[in-house]
Formats: sequence, C-alpha cells, structure tokens
Amino acid sequence: MSKLIFICTIILLYVSPAYSAISQDTGLVTLIFSNAGDEMAVSLDSGFPAATAAGQCGGSSWASIPKGMKPTVLLAKALGKKVTLETLGCHPNGGWLNAVNIYLIE
Repeated sequence: MSKLIFICTIILLYVSPAYSAISQDTGLVTLIFSNAGDEMAVSLDSGFPAATAAGQCGGSSWASIPKGMKPTVLLAKALGKKVTLETLGCHPNGGWLNAVNIYLIE
C-alpha cells in the first residue's frame, strides 16, 4: 500500500505543475504554424516566460490556438499588434502550450 501511495504522489508532483494556473504572456506573434489537420500554433517574440515559470509544458515556445481564436491571431500578425495569450497546461499533442484566451493589445 505504501508503494502505491508513493507512486501516486510522484505522478501528481510530476503532472500538477502543468495544470497549476492560467498564465499570461504578451508579445508579437512572430511565427505561425498551421497544417491540413486544422491545427494552428504560434510563437511570441518574448516567448512564454510566465508559462515557463508556472511549469507548463516544460517551457514550450509554441502555443496551440483553438479555432475560435485563429482570426484574432491572424489580425494581430497582419497589423503588427501585440497579443496577450493566456495558457493552461499542455495541448493534447504534448508539445505545445494550450491557449485558452487571447487579447489583442492596442
């Protein structure tokens, strides 16, 4: 029984930082990834220091963009405007941050 508790504790300690809290990072959209599977991810000029500090996704430099947020990303890139991306944990593919909200900065 004590081995089971130990193993569960280790798993929770390993996984919990990735889902600890929403973090906010602001910057210019520098790179946009898109594929035929309708996925989009972005990279910011400032990176994602708040997400990294929160332990999300091992310091990924990309954030997955949900379908409803794609027009805002494209508009920000076209206008050269900064965005604030809120992220929470990892995208199911495991390599990108999971964006949950986006703000277009004037």
